[in-house]
Amino acid sequence: MAQFLAIDWDQNQLHVVAGAAGGGRVKFRRTLVWREEKSPNPAEAEALGKLLRQRLKEAGVAPAPVLACIGRDRVILKDLRFPAVSQEEEAGVVRFQAVKELSDSPDDVVIDYATRGAPPGGEQQAMALILRREILATYQHLCHGAGLKLAGLTPRMFGIAAAFRKAAAAPDDPESAAAVVVVGDRWAEFLVVRGDLPLLSRSLAVGPGLAGEVRRNLTVYGGQPGRPPVNALHLAGGGPELRERLSELIDVPIQEFDP
Repeated sequence: MAQFLAIDWDQNQLHVVAGAAGGGRVKFRRTLVWREEKSPNPAEAEALGKLLRQRLKEAGVAPAPVLACIGRDRVILKDLRFPAVSQEEEAGVVRFQAVKELSDSPDDVVIDYATRGAPPGGEQQAMALILRREILATYQHLCHGAGLKLAGLTPRMFGIAAAFRKAAAAPDDPESAAAVVVVGDRWAEFLVVRGDLPLLSRSLAVGPGLAGEVRRNLTVYGGQPGRPPVNALHLAGGGPELRERLSELIDVPIQEFDP
């Protein structure tokens, strides 16, 4: 099994999972959390990488390729529809569609995408992920300073969606979708998911207004034509007070989500 380090460093909180993956299985060996004074940024990436190396050494964690994740607020998402083309042409067509109306120069961003399947009418559908190059460079320099190799960088929402699919252990209802809210100590993320990809994703602020933000995002999603209705909200973290407040504000059932 291949060894890896999964890193989520956001809002001055560093999470590290050391594990191994292979043969369709993942084995977790260590989970660690540190509160830090800073989070990854372009100006201090190398120095923070040295701090990461020190933390790992003190904890007795061996070096391994890094799978890093970033919050929803660091990436731009675009839902795209485009004519059916050959596999060789697909990436170019997606990039052309993704840079339309983009405020940043195409040279200042990196673009990846995931297909959603073909909707009626013969078109193709994809979710484009657009990241500023300086954010990618920040994590490359962070890993370089730590003496590690960056193997992948992905939005946190994909990890949440994958964990939810595993925990749900039930086939998708083609007529409905599920809302998922994950609350950490210093960040929260909201997404509506059906199948392999989120239909809507937002970063939320942790605080007294969190329940109201969840309701507003459910309203925004419900106002989009052609989207399947949400059948339940699955909540991870936040405590009984948040659950009670949500039950007062929203009409769909609230269920515990334990990743």
